[in-house]
Amino acid sequence: LRDDRYEHVGDGSVTDCEILFLDEVFRGSDAIRDTLLHLLGPERQALVGTLQVKAPLVSAVGASNSWSDTADQAAILDRWLIRRVVRPVSPQGRQSLLFGDLPAVTCVVGMADVEAAHAASLALPVGDDAKSCLLNILDELHDTGICPSDRRCRKALAVARASAVLHGGAQVEPAHMECLTDVLWDLPEHADKAGEIIRRVANPVGARLTEILREVDEAVSAAGDMGEKMAAVKKLEASEAEAKKLSVSGNGRATKTLAYIKRERVRLQAQVMGLESSSVEKLLAGMGAGE
Repeated sequence: LRDDRYEHVGDGSVTDCEILFLDEVFRGSDAIRDTLLHLLGPERQALVGTLQVKAPLVSAVGASNSWSDTADQAAILDRWLIRRVVRPVSPQGRQSLLFGDLPAVTCVVGMADVEAAHAASLALPVGDDAKSCLLNILDELHDTGICPSDRRCRKALAVARASAVLHGGAQVEPAHMECLTDVLWDLPEHADKAGEIIRRVANPVGARLTEILREVDEAVSAAGDMGEKMAAVKKLEASEAEAKKLSVSGNGRATKTLAYIKRERVRLQAQVMGLESSSVEKLLAGMGAGE
């Protein structure tokens, strides 16, 4: 103050963190959004007082109960590359939500692991089949009126590379493009249609597994009286048989889908047999432990 300077202390603030969480990201003022454009961009800078400060930010996670679709916010929307629409808990998961113990939050990787994975993804080649797959996805999305920005399309390839690294791939393959279901759309109402197209083009087996899970959940949700429960059991038996065929190839997702269908089928059968809820839960717990 004696030198007529007003300086902000940045220690412990957004300019001093590697991992950032921002709540209600679309409620910020124009000034905050402008700051985020630089902070979340490749330059990773933020204005502190009158100084541009380089931030050590590696990744940011945001949450919002509202969505902005105005044209003047297209740039900030593109800063959030991976977006997930979080829906209410399903009836099947409500019991765990209400009465189960929430898992403890524990750190599973360090920053060194993140940096190594990032470096590996940058060096990973993109196969010709994967390139054709991405182009076909973008063409089909465009035909349905879903047109992600050029900036988002360019950055989507980085997400596919990361997926390939996490799955131990030697190069980016078409199946690694499935993760772009959370990337290549702009409006929440486009998310389901974009996901359907991307899964079908990139991973037909995965697309069918998603459809099977949807059919199973619909059958279980509609099973009210005893007759409907018995019909649902038959539906789940058919779905289980199909998932079993898909899991023969060693597809990990198919194996998990099969286990889920089996649990739901056993739950319904136990209800048809008149078993008490406590007995059903013990039976399902035994299945989870490998029977």
